[in-house]
Amino acid sequence: MSDTVTASVSARHRLVPETGELHMAKADLRKPETPNYREQIGQCVNIARLALGWSLKEFAAKVAREERQVARWLNGQERVQLDVLWAIHELREPLLVALARLSGYAEVTTQIKFEKR
Repeated sequence: MSDTVTASVSARHRLVPETGELHMAKADLRKPETPNYREQIGQCVNIARLALGWSLKEFAAKVAREERQVARWLNGQERVQLDVLWAIHELREPLLVALARLSGYAEVTTQIKFEKR
């Protein structure tokens, strides 16, 4: 093996642009101004929990999670695990109602029908 470099680095590598001037690439890494969806969904879960009359301790037991983790879901610090919540049949309806209200696209109404006897 030779002790010298056969071709200079400048001859092998071309600069872009060809003028030889290099500029640092810039990127705007700011997060866009969007609503905090985790917090909003956490509020929906909390509304559903309250509609069922469950305490935080009862709710945590139903979803088989620690109270601290559930509290983080409710205040938007941690992403809610919707598949865990969906597995609880009692929670489905109040959760869907709360999420429908959050969407702004759905009108939630209550309808009572009586049958003649």
